Amino acid sequence: MDRRLYLKHFAILMSGTGVAQLVTFASYPALARLYTPFDFGVFALFTTVVTIVGVVACGRFDIILPVAPHAARFAVMWLCSLLSAGIGLLAAAATSAWYLLTGAEMIAALPLFVGIGIFLTGFTSAATVFLLRYDHYNSVSRSLVVRTAGVAAVQIGLAFVYGGGFGLIAGYCAGLMLQAGIMGMLLWRAGWRVRPRLVQLATVFHRFRRQAAIDVPSSLLSTMSANVLNATLLFLYDETVVGYYALANRLIVVPLKTVNDALSRVFFQKAAKAQERTGRFWREMKFNLLLSAGLSAGVLIGIWIFAPPFIPLYLGETWQPSAEMLVIMAPMLTVRSIATSIGTAVFVLRRAQWRLVHNATYLALHGAAFAAAAGMELDLYVYFILFSVLLGLELATWILILAIASYRHSIRPAAGARQR
Repeated sequence: MDRRLYLKHFAILMSGTGVAQLVTFASYPALARLYTPFDFGVFALFTTVVTIVGVVACGRFDIILPVAPHAARFAVMWLCSLLSAGIGLLAAAATSAWYLLTGAEMIAALPLFVGIGIFLTGFTSAATVFLLRYDHYNSVSRSLVVRTAGVAAVQIGLAFVYGGGFGLIAGYCAGLMLQAGIMGMLLWRAGWRVRPRLVQLATVFHRFRRQAAIDVPSSLLSTMSANVLNATLLFLYDETVVGYYALANRLIVVPLKTVNDALSRVFFQKAAKAQERTGRFWREMKFNLLLSAGLSAGVLIGIWIFAPPFIPLYLGETWQPSAEMLVIMAPMLTVRSIATSIGTAVFVLRRAQWRLVHNATYLALHGAAFAAAAGMELDLYVYFILFSVLLGLELATWILILAIASYRHSIRPAAGARQR
């Protein structure tokens, strides 16, 4: 394993992530004073829907891109794009129908935003995987910076025109459009403009449908687990509490997830190549574990030391509950970050079903914490402690399972050779 190249590719992705997060952090003092916790609560509920549906908008054919044959790569990318567009249209129609049937109040353009958000989430996810397959780490990194700057600029600008949840939602979609535009141009230059025939799309679909389908329920459960807290907080408390959590999430959880997503992408590429060359990837797994653990431990200490005094000073005293939430969740967030960075090992091990079991267990524990809070009418912070402990233990077990499986996989060929 070339550790220098591994760190170089991770550093390139992280440089874009770092600049993007600096832009985001610079915008928070303005956003926190231009929008209320209630507005952030509405925005969080929108992103929950878009993220949960968007992660499977490609039918999970995006996970095929790193291992698809060279001749089929553009057909898989087209398939991902068409599926995302179709799911986006269906989601927009479903949103309109739901509000018509219930008579609930909504932002007039909400169905359009939901459809666009889901389509662009699927497209940018697939395009990112495609570009990383050919080591376009710089391009992916730059597109992330442009997206983040676009989101912040539009959200701040719209606060003076419309305000409310509309400004936050519209800014989010505008940033996605900018990123998708950059990635679309890069794909076009690479030859993606050559449209495949329907026969090619059908062939790709039938060849890889089983592998992609296995990960659809798992990805849904995983994304629901990561975002369901917005819905449970709304049910147990109100939109303002959702808003406090949403901004805490944007301050720490989203940047931390972005870092570990970048690490996960590099790990997946390197582990897949190592598995293809040597039949093992334990060295990549061990290196990734150590790197992720070191980064996450630094974040944990930083949250405990700086969050309580810094957040009220930076965002205003109104947002003090966000700091308290982060302090409680910090240990669980650390463990979740490590788990995220190595989660793609299941695809290299060809044990995608393990991920389904893990995500189902994770979501079940979420449900158990919610049921306890609803049944016993738990205080907000007691609820946060309960679900953090339960989920942290499950995540630690998952990390151990993946590490042991990867190590055993690495010694199996050697053991077989000795027997012969």
